[in-house]
Amino acid sequence: MAEFDTELDRKVSETIALTISRLIARQITPDNAKLILEALLDAVAGLISKNVDETLCSALKELSKPDADIFPLLITTERGNAVMVDVRRETREVKIAIGGPTQSLRVVKYESINEALAGAAKFARELLSAGGKKCS
Repeated sequence: MAEFDTELDRKVSETIALTISRLIARQITPDNAKLILEALLDAVAGLISKNVDETLCSALKELSKPDADIFPLLITTERGNAVMVDVRRETREVKIAIGGPTQSLRVVKYESINEALAGAAKFARELLSAGGKKCS
């Protein structure tokens, strides 16, 4: 039975790490990551070691903070324009501000916050795919 406990701890730890790395790579949203880890906790509560349980709970606590979002995100395009992509949760709006020779502001309203986050992430991915660089 000890082998099963060790293997379960290893799989849960790997799933936590994979979820966080997908979040950092912007393959999933913070809300998606939180849902994944909540489901994982529901499935393995009482079956994993205290150490792994604390790691899982700590990750969930971090994702529950309001500043867990990746937005606002500042990207510099190949042309040298600065583009800020931001999501306003309370209004479900994505704001895209473009600085440079032709400054502009675009606001897109979505039906749900998940749609807004997905729209903002898609726009940011397109900028990065076109050679844009994320500013720290």
